[in-house]
Amino acid sequence: MSNRFFKIVAVAAGLWGLPGRGTLQAADTVYMTKAQALAWALPEAGRVEEARRALSDSERAALSRACGLPFGSAVQWYTGYQGDTLTGRALFLDEVGKHQPITFVVALSPEGVVRDVAVAVYREALGDGVRQPRFLDQFQGKREGDGLTLGKDIDGVTGATLSCRAAARAVRRAFAINRELVQTVATPP
Repeated sequence: MSNRFFKIVAVAAGLWGLPGRGTLQAADTVYMTKAQALAWALPEAGRVEEARRALSDSERAALSRACGLPFGSAVQWYTGYQGDTLTGRALFLDEVGKHQPITFVVALSPEGVVRDVAVAVYREALGDGVRQPRFLDQFQGKREGDGLTLGKDIDGVTGATLSCRAAARAVRRAFAINRELVQTVATPP
C-alpha cells in the first residue's frame, strides 16, 4: 500500500492544540493523530501525563544555551508510566521546514536516549521525504551531545534538505527540554 493510504487530511482546526502554531489547516497532512503518536512514542505506558510550561525569560535563555536554538513562550511534553515506573517521554515539536512548521514527535527513553522520531504533521508542498524510515532511523540511539549535523552525522534526503535540518533541530530541542526542564520537574507520583 502507498503512504498516501495512511494519510489523514485534517479538516478541522485545533486538532492538536500544541504550543507554537498549534492548529491545523485544511491542507495539512496528518500522519499520526495526537493519540496515535502518544501510543507509538510511549508503547509501554499504562498512563501518560501531559505537562505544559510557560517559559520565563531565564528558562528560555537556558534552553537556548543548551541547544543553540531560540525558544518560544511555552513547551509541552508527555511522560509515560507503568505503575510508578517511568517508561519514557514524548515531545511534540514544531520546526519550520522551508516555509511551514513540521510537527515532529521525538520519543525518548527514561535515560533521555532517542527511541525514535516521526513526522506527525507535514505542511510543506515538497520535501516530505523527511518521513522516510531510512532517514529518521538515524536518530535512534542518539544521546545529548552526539552529533546531529546534516551531511556529517546524519545523511539527508535529496529534495528535503530543509526538512531534514528541521528534524535535527527538533531532536536538539527535545534534548534541551528534557535536560533543563523535564528531569527537574518530572518525578513519578
